[in-house]
Amino acid sequence: MKKIFKAVACCLCLLLVAPAGCDEYLGGTVNCDECDDIEPDSAYLIIDLTFSGEISTVPLVIYNGRMEDDSIEWIDTAYSSPYELYVAVDRYYSVSAEYTLDDKRIKAIDGDKIYSKHVSEDICGYDCWVITRGILDVRLKYEDFD
Repeated sequence: MKKIFKAVACCLCLLLVAPAGCDEYLGGTVNCDECDDIEPDSAYLIIDLTFSGEISTVPLVIYNGRMEDDSIEWIDTAYSSPYELYVAVDRYYSVSAEYTLDDKRIKAIDGDKIYSKHVSEDICGYDCWVITRGILDVRLKYEDFD
């Protein structure tokens, strides 16, 4: 009975520990032509914005970490979407976009962590690194705020 208990406990440990060491499953979504053969230390953070007849510029504040931590990475004004900023990977970033519409100020906020992920050699046949996540959406959902 003790042997069965030890075997079951060992199997449970393997099931719990093994996935933690595995690469994120990216399935068939990997384009091997877009892989880096060395691990990237930086990539483009992509920020989706709203532009219309009334909105031609959007002031941005990009934070390294959560906005509440007030660690400003970059301040700029966007004139088109998407806005891209080259940043270090494996970090969390947040953005505050301020829209002015009909003399009203509207702030949109989003955050995400940008990752570099190793893809199994089984998929591409060689070491492959891809960038995942890192897309921030601060588009307006509505433009009629009356």
